[in-house]
Amino acid sequence: MVFNDISAHEGSLTRDSPSNKGSSYDVLIAWEEGSRTFKPLRTIAADNPAVCAVYAERAKVLDTDGWKQFRQLVKRPKVLDVDRVHAEHLLSTLRSLYNITTDWIASVYCGITLKWDYTARTVNLSMPGYIEKALKTYLHKRFKSPQHAPHAWTAKGQLTPPADNSKPLDAGGLTRIQRINGTLLFYGRAINNTQHVALGTLSAARSKEPKQQPKPSPSS
Repeated sequence: MVFNDISAHEGSLTRDSPSNKGSSYDVLIAWEEGSRTFKPLRTIAADNPAVCAVYAERAKVLDTDGWKQFRQLVKRPKVLDVDRVHAEHLLSTLRSLYNITTDWIASVYCGITLKWDYTARTVNLSMPGYIEKALKTYLHKRFKSPQHAPHAWTAKGQLTPPADNSKPLDAGGLTRIQRINGTLLFYGRAINNTQHVALGTLSAARSKEPKQQPKPSPSS
């Protein structure tokens, strides 16, 4: 579930506090669909430290226990949104004209899920469920045993490929290959570029012309 912003906080909470659910500091999360719930600060900070830093400066709690950890982020103007008022003005204008959604933590872009680690200055890209959905779309039958890639090389020798006497693809077959290749090419460019070789082989199957067979060498 995507959240818009942090709207309030609690803490430090004592063990006897009714609001204490295992965390001394909680933040009130405003979710995209409109609800609000309290979550432990450490949980939100682990994935979205920049959002916590933005709130800490806005709420003027950077000098208090539990929030001092975000001081360094505030000193980085590229990480901290220092001009939120202008951003909100833009969003207000867009909302008056279109139905839009916002994602202040930059967790999704063009269908790609982004997992930011500001400490290590890295980001992990993923597209959860993309391949599973593609397999169902193209009615792919799963193998009974795992198919690993790359797999262990078990061939005793590399022989010349046998002659390809298969019939050229009809219009329906060509369209199917094009759709499959397009679906996987997007995933390959965004997430896993190791599959480009396989996609190149798949693209070769689109040719309507029969593959040329090697001519026999002349006898001496």
